[in-house]
Amino acid sequence: MSKQGALPAELDLPPSRQRDLLLVIYASGGATLREVHARIEDPPPSHYGLRTLANRLIRRGLLKSRRSGRHSEVIYLINSDNPEVVMRTFNRVAKDHFGGSRSRAFQALLSIAQTSAGAKAA
Repeated sequence: MSKQGALPAELDLPPSRQRDLLLVIYASGGATLREVHARIEDPPPSHYGLRTLANRLIRRGLLKSRRSGRHSEVIYLINSDNPEVVMRTFNRVAKDHFGGSRSRAFQALLSIAQTSAGAKAA
């Protein structure tokens, strides 16, 4: 699979198969195992290996799943509600854009929130 978009750092896992699975799900905004299987390089012979990986990532809090469609296919989604993922993302933003200062990053987020709240009120 070509790496079209960079996977967010909080999802950048060492094992390549997990990384490929997450990248497909992240890039498409959610995917079934059939879609993941079709889009990764050198896929396993069956979907069962991918299901095992997806279930491990669900237990780690990086993915979530839901049933969808008339055949109740399972769609896997990135779990952005995971507090650990949120903190890792915030720390990465602070490091990359605010010289490691979490307080400056927080102030910038607070300013953005206040600006968008003011825009909604108007």
